[in-house]
This record gives sequence, structure tokens and C-alpha cells, in this order.
Amino acid sequence: MNGKRTEGMGGVDKSNKVTIRIDNKERHRAEQSERDEVLEAWEASRKEQAAALEAVEFKPAASSKKNKKKLPPKLNGKNGVPLYVKRLIASVVAAVVAGLVLGFVLLRMFVGITGDTPASAGSETVTGTPTTETPASGDTNAASGTASELPGVEAFVVQAGYFTTKEMAETWQTQYEAAGHSTYIWEQGNEFYVFAGVAPSEQAADQKAEEIKQAGLETFVKPWAVSGGTIQADSETANALSQVPELFNTSLQGTLDKEAWSSLAGKLPDEAPYQTLKTSITDMTAGSASLDVSLMKVWNSYQTIIESKK
Repeated sequence: MNGKRTEGMGGVDKSNKVTIRIDNKERHRAEQSERDEVLEAWEASRKEQAAALEAVEFKPAASSKKNKKKLPPKLNGKNGVPLYVKRLIASVVAAVVAGLVLGFVLLRMFVGITGDTPASAGSETVTGTPTTETPASGDTNAASGTASELPGVEAFVVQAGYFTTKEMAETWQTQYEAAGHSTYIWEQGNEFYVFAGVAPSEQAADQKAEEIKQAGLETFVKPWAVSGGTIQADSETANALSQVPELFNTSLQGTLDKEAWSSLAGKLPDEAPYQTLKTSITDMTAGSASLDVSLMKVWNSYQTIIESKK
């Protein structure tokens, strides 16, 4: 044993030296390999972090691009409304306003805005309710009169025009008179109607309107009515007035009973508003005007008496 130990300590065998060196070298290599693995792991971790950062930075950009696609297209004009839309709306509004104005003018001229509804058989159409004053206690007619109910009168008229001033109505009336068609201006409050005929039915009125249209003149057929009512009058006057609707309808059918009309007029007082009716009846029986115009004058005078004697 001593010999072997001395041999080992005195002179080391070359193979043992190589073995030791090899072990050390391999140990260094192992350590180097471990360091390389650590470095590779660190490098891989760094790359992964860098990739993650790039992904985080990229996502907002993609989201922003996506949002931009959802935004509406940029509009021209104020308040986000395209100019062509504004122009289109302005054109439509202008056309509507022009149409309304034109329609209103034509309606006022040929129909008349009175708030009346067409009269039907057996019904009464109120064409005006002017305020009247209560007769004073010293009025002899009111004191001696009694309440009497007068019936209404209805017919169809051929309207030539409607105006808000009498001057305009008279100017319009001249062209019908010049064409040989008699007309009558019916004043209703502050409104003036130009009537070119009256008839007992709509069909008869349409025939008269057609004759006038052949002269190139405009007309419009519509129902017209004078409402009945209760008046204060003596019995003789009330009885005479109650005959007006029946005689009016008979005359409208073409049978003018001059004697009956004259008898009626003789029973009316010689004072307003009865005097106007008496004059209208006298002119009609004398034939001083066309029958249509004379009947419309009587009709209008009858309405005036009812409204003033209520």
C-alpha cells in the first residue's frame, strides 16, 4: 500500500492528469451550457415580452381603424345636413306654400269661406247671425207685436264670385253683365257674393251655370239658405211674411203669381226693413229686372227682416 501511495504522490500518471483535465473541462462545458441555456431562456423571454408589447400597441390601432369604418360619412353643410337635402326640403316647402296660397285664393273667389255646410232637404243652413239690439220699451211695433215663427227658405245659387269689398264685387260683376248675364250682389256681413242665377234644384242650377260657362265665364253651383226664426210683429205683418217662402218656391218653379205677391206687399208696414221687401216685390211684378235677380232681392230682404226683428 505504501508503495502505491508513494507512487501516486511522487509522480502523477499522464492518464490521470488527462482525466482530471477532462473532468474540469467537461465541468466548465456543463457550466457554460447552463449559462447558455439561461441566456437562451432570457432571450426567449425578452422576445416574448417584445412580441407582447407589439401586440398591445397594435390592438388599439386596429380598434381605432375599425371604429373609423363605423363613423358616418362626412356631411357638407351646417348641423350635419347635406346641402342637397336642404335644397330639396326648401323646394318642397316652397311648392306647398305656393299651392296653399293659390288654392285659398281660388276658394275665396269661387266658393266663399263662410263656414256653411251644404243644405239638405228639410234642413236649415245659417248664413249669418248679426247682432241685433233689443227694441226699446217705447217702440210701438215691439209693444204691440207678438212672437211669430217664420220658416226658412232654401235654393241653389249660381255663384260667379266672392269678395271682401263691394267695389271688387261690382268690378267683377261688369264682365257678366257685359256678356248678357244679370247678376246680384248679396251682402253678408263684410262679405259680398256675386250670384248669376237661382234655381230650385242643383240640376236646374247646373243648366244655368253651363249657359254662362259657354261665354267663357266661371261659375260655381252651391246650396244657399235663409234661416227661419221668431220675430216680434203684429199678426197681419206676421201672416203676410209667412207667405213669402211658399210664393218664392212657386215663382222659382216658373209660376209667378203677381196678384198674390202684390197682396202680400200691401200688408207690410211702410217702414224699414219692410219697405225694402215691398220695393223688391213691386219691381219683380213689374218685370223691371230678370226673374232670378228679382227673386234674389226678395229673398235677401226676407232675411234682413228676420235678422232685424228677432
